[in-house]
Amino acid sequence: MNSSEMDNIAIQIYNAEAKARFIIGDLRIANDLLEELLKIKNNSLSMSERFKAYEMKILVAQTLSNFDDATSLALELRKELHFKPIPLHPSMFTIIKEYLKTKRALKNRSAEALVSLPDLTDERVIIGQRMLDLLATTAYQSNPQMYPIIPFRLARQTIKSGINQTSSVAYVAIGLLQCGAFGEFDRGREMGRAAELLLERKGMKDMISRIRFINQGMIQHWTTPLKRTLQPLLDGYIIGLETGDTESAGWNSKTYALFRY
Repeated sequence: MNSSEMDNIAIQIYNAEAKARFIIGDLRIANDLLEELLKIKNNSLSMSERFKAYEMKILVAQTLSNFDDATSLALELRKELHFKPIPLHPSMFTIIKEYLKTKRALKNRSAEALVSLPDLTDERVIIGQRMLDLLATTAYQSNPQMYPIIPFRLARQTIKSGINQTSSVAYVAIGLLQCGAFGEFDRGREMGRAAELLLERKGMKDMISRIRFINQGMIQHWTTPLKRTLQPLLDGYIIGLETGDTESAGWNSKTYALFRY
């Protein structure tokens, strides 16, 4: 057995063991295994394998509330892939500029037009979008100043390169910002509707609970009677339990109780 074959076996073992440790909550050991995996010389790791290791390390860091580490890892991999840097502390001028660029890219498209874009197939862009998706979760909890830039970049990349799971996050997060920050309720509701329509596409089931919570709990309530959000929130809770997205299931449940009583 040559060294390359041994490296490939080691990669598979580290990946499988790290994933298993993460699932059972043994986060420190999972992180140690991922550190060892990334020490394997880069030419032995494919782009996909490096991505999986980074993705898992970010999830571990988020679970441990190590938000600075999670942010650094996502930005580091995007830099390796030659994406434009995301400012950690953007000024209000930068945020408004990014928003206006995104509005021009979206061109007031209807929800139906936004979901009719072609599928994203470029592996480099898929990884970059996933890093932004993970970065959005981190920034929402730890760096709200940075957060708006992320869905703006996600959405513009979607328009340029095509749709995947992260596109639903881009659409619904922009809808959230349009309603909550910019007072553009009609447009925000349309973006939320686009995110919901995307959930009907193949491969989107894992996103349903998360998107349902944001759309029904943070967008629709601005213009829709609360009672109309209850069943969708309850559905989001149930689907979250089915898909293993227990965090989003919890948020759906909490919002349902808040709106119900």
